[in-house]
Amino acid sequence: QDHRQPLGPLPDRGPQPVIIRAVVFDFDGTLVDSNAIKRQTFFDIASQHPGGVAVIAEILATPRGDRATIWADYMTRMQAAIPGLDAISLVRAYSDLTDQRVAAAPEMPGAHTLLQRLRSSGLTLHLSSATPLDNLRLILAKRRWTSFFTSVHGLPKTKPETLLEMTTIRTLGGDEMVVVGDGQDDADAAIAAGCRFIPVGAGSYRPKAAELAPISLFEVIDYLDSNQ
Repeated sequence: QDHRQPLGPLPDRGPQPVIIRAVVFDFDGTLVDSNAIKRQTFFDIASQHPGGVAVIAEILATPRGDRATIWADYMTRMQAAIPGLDAISLVRAYSDLTDQRVAAAPEMPGAHTLLQRLRSSGLTLHLSSATPLDNLRLILAKRRWTSFFTSVHGLPKTKPETLLEMTTIRTLGGDEMVVVGDGQDDADAAIAAGCRFIPVGAGSYRPKAAELAPISLFEVIDYLDSNQ
């Protein structure tokens, strides 16, 4: 005769910790020291036209949109002085020079080591940038960084769209992803998707009271380990 008593309900141990499965990186200013390079290249292209530097400075003082939008605005303002100015050619010239410079730009301190360590730990790494996708892939190939990333995302897809895609197609919960970036757009996209955000670098992100201040890439692994 079996005298064992049936098991009662399992004790409630409270919410279990969420395991981070994916890290989504911004590119410019996060992994590569390229924010100033991209800005300077606008001036280098505009300096080829009389009065162009002042016009591009005015446009960049209140930036709206991507490189195509900026050069279309520039063309509209400069067309009277330079008839026949072509926005498509301006974008191409800017992109060619920027790709070359960013591909050769120094990495942010600790970037390569961080990518290697996170990749070897079993996490999937993803890239989400405001750079056009074709240009981004070319830059990654020249830097030999393509193999670090499970997926690469750039314009025309926006950063919020990238995170939404990852939660649907890749079936990742927002709390299973961490976004690492230097911009306010990175923080806003992370908040909208329910992801944790780790600010790094010295970009446009400005933490509010009680929010994490930007840390170095060397500190990211320690932060992830202590917040699992």
